[in-house]
Amino acid sequence: MKKIKILAGDLSPAGGPWYLSGDVLCGTSKWGTRCGGEKVPLRGQIESLEQVTEENAKSIGNAFARGAAGAPLFGPVGALGGLLLGKNKHTITFSAALKDGRRLLAQCDAKALAKLLALAF
Repeated sequence: MKKIKILAGDLSPAGGPWYLSGDVLCGTSKWGTRCGGEKVPLRGQIESLEQVTEENAKSIGNAFARGAAGAPLFGPVGALGGLLLGKNKHTITFSAALKDGRRLLAQCDAKALAKLLALAF
């Protein structure tokens, strides 16, 4: 299940994150349950899908955790190495239009976008 953050459009971003489960985009319920809210079938329903931006950022929390783990093992060199080897967060913003007229602007990772592109093909 891939997490998708709706930024704007006809699908409600207020209920929390949406998830791509198979070929269905499903919202979070008002109780916080994954895929307990609205469900939008996507197979054969995506009219257009366009990548808007792509961001790479260092995960600060992960970098500090790796630095803290490296310090006792290898001293200052281990701390510096841990900080430099922190994970990168790869976020893609895309816009999509569905055949029923609904549109959305959302963020996801590369794997979720690849799945969406396969559904649009």
